[in-house]
Amino acid sequence: MSDGDIEKKASDLATIYDVDLDHPELIKELKDLKTIYDTNLGKNTLIPWQLLNSLKSNNIDELYPNVVTALRIFLTIPSTVASAERSFSHLKRVKSVLRSTMCQDRLSSLGVLSVEAGLARTINLETVIGDFARKKARKIMIE
Repeated sequence: MSDGDIEKKASDLATIYDVDLDHPELIKELKDLKTIYDTNLGKNTLIPWQLLNSLKSNNIDELYPNVVTALRIFLTIPSTVASAERSFSHLKRVKSVLRSTMCQDRLSSLGVLSVEAGLARTINLETVIGDFARKKARKIMIE
């Protein structure tokens, strides 16, 4: 990508995310990163998460805070609306007639548990219960 293309694309991105990205700094960081990328990271094209990981592993992520922020924004934006639709589908299953009067926090928590059911099944409940009991105990527990 030429320097003119970098400036135009960076300007467009910084305009959209003006709160998160510093426009002139982003352009400087991208131009510097282009030079460092060509010399140190090789000629192989990296996909965004590989680029972010290589910045972290080479300990140069602090030199490019705007680039890291832009990569994180890009990586967290869903490419489709399927995940949002899946969340609403799970919400319909969670919010039944019996649970229609529950508070928003509990409903949100149950929705997250429903979406992340695979991860939730791997959690050791005895450890969670023990941690909760230690934090909420009114008496000091002697072990």
